[in-house]
Amino acid sequence: MAATLNLTIDCGVTWRRVLVWADADGARRSLAGMSARLQVRADADAPVMIELSSADSSLLIEEDAVDDDTTGTLTVIFSGPATANVRTERTEYDILLLTEASEDGEPSSKLVGGTITFTRMITRRASA
Repeated sequence: MAATLNLTIDCGVTWRRVLVWADADGARRSLAGMSARLQVRADADAPVMIELSSADSSLLIEEDAVDDDTTGTLTVIFSGPATANVRTERTEYDILLLTEASEDGEPSSKLVGGTITFTRMITRRASA
């Protein structure tokens, strides 16, 4: 069963977090040979608002260390430009892990999902 993790992200500001995939006993699970995709939607049936993937390096698989170990780490990067024009405050997301051997594109595992609250900036640059 996937974990639930609700996020709050400031629009227009790069947001980066490292997640660690571990089993119930806390042992890290390797992500070697996997790819990852994340989609943000207003709800499950709505069009995709933002998409991140390991193919475009907005999801990094086992590149950033936690406690001097990269095993099981997945770094999630929402760039400032990707979130700058988001106008929907509360959205839903999930992260799917896929094996390279999967020919039908079905996920090997749903790692995590939840809501994202996007907060818009109130203070803006002064007019000239």
